[in-house]
Amino acid sequence: MTKIFFTRKLDGSNENIKCFQCKRRSRINSSHICYYCCGMNSLISNSGNINIDDFIKGTQSPNNRIYSPYLSWVPFEEFKNVKKIGQGGFSQIFKATWKINRGINDNGKERRSSEREIVFKILNNSQNVDTEFLNELKHTFQFKTKLKPYDEYTKSIIKCYGVTQDPKTKNYAFVLEYLPDGDFHHFIHKNFEKFTWQGKINYLNSIIEGIKKIHDQKIIHRDLHSSNILAKKNIDYKNNDYIRYYGCTVISDLGFSQPVNINSNLSRESQIYGVIPYMAPELFKNQPYSYL
Repeated sequence: MTKIFFTRKLDGSNENIKCFQCKRRSRINSSHICYYCCGMNSLISNSGNINIDDFIKGTQSPNNRIYSPYLSWVPFEEFKNVKKIGQGGFSQIFKATWKINRGINDNGKERRSSEREIVFKILNNSQNVDTEFLNELKHTFQFKTKLKPYDEYTKSIIKCYGVTQDPKTKNYAFVLEYLPDGDFHHFIHKNFEKFTWQGKINYLNSIIEGIKKIHDQKIIHRDLHSSNILAKKNIDYKNNDYIRYYGCTVISDLGFSQPVNINSNLSRESQIYGVIPYMAPELFKNQPYSYL
């Protein structure tokens, strides 16, 4: 028996027809592609690296859009007011204003242009993208897709908006959310006398919850210290020079993180990362990282 589906016309498109691209039934255009896939196709740009292109395209799948925004390739010319704000052994951090002049909503319609303060983290010697670069990108996006938007601690992992490339050095970079209070190490030193006991407990609880969310995904960070934790400050009230702080923290730098089952199979020499005062004590006993 032949099944017949009746559809009605809406602005030249059909409803309840299977999209040729994502295979979901939806409202489609004359090319039999749903508005979401049509909009996503307009976002695809050539980064110059097939591994990055494939990963970004995977995040733009309809299966990933329920709980998390997609990643995108961000042309470097969309940044202005670029200013270097930090440097580490493996990367350089820049603050910039990102003029977002493209994007779509769930109906496939183009969003209005807007501006956003961001930071981009340029990885040294990353002209040829390796597994470590994709590892950090993968884990940063992975937490956003597995946690629900209404989860209080979804915000405990830094947001990643996409990838860009320095036109001068050809090094690749992550485009990340900007937190003006900076890393927790400098935040503590700057505001130590203004912390109340309740404020200290709030921040400590936020750090613990962020680590727990990582461990719940069977991932270990392997390079966790106060400079890889970012602060979010909220002012409860202000009276003259006295300020009571409460807020939360955001965990960043997931470049060395990895699944627990991989960690247990690595040699000791290949596992040692990080700042010595913050390194896990089991490493000094010739043992792999633990997460329980």
